[in-house]
Amino acid sequence: MVAKLKQFAALPAQNLHVSTKGVLAGAVPVLFLLLIGAVAIVTMAPVQRTQNWVDHTDIVITQAGDVMRAAVDLETGVCGYLPSPIPPFLAPFHSGDARLHGAVGPFDGGLRQYGKSGKTRGGPDHSARMEDQGG
Repeated sequence: MVAKLKQFAALPAQNLHVSTKGVLAGAVPVLFLLLIGAVAIVTMAPVQRTQNWVDHTDIVITQAGDVMRAAVDLETGVCGYLPSPIPPFLAPFHSGDARLHGAVGPFDGGLRQYGKSGKTRGGPDHSARMEDQGG
């Protein structure tokens, strides 16, 4: 039985010309590499989407840090001014106030942008909350 299977498997190759066998021998690895490349491209799409979210999150965290630093400057200015009402002690308050408005702006604009374009899930909800809070 095994001998008949070997004989059957060998028959088609025996009938082929040497150049045809060479083309087949070269085409099989090329097709295999193309298949591997296609699988790699298809599997990279979710990885790229995840990387885009990571980049977006890093930007948001940086902007949130800017807001926090500005808020700390506001608090520092008020805490320095209240015990002794000397106007120079309000300098951190005024600089923090200006920076706070500049730091909050990207959040508001970004949420509006993402909410309108649909780039983030929940974007319209975030924009609505900003509108409710006077942002």
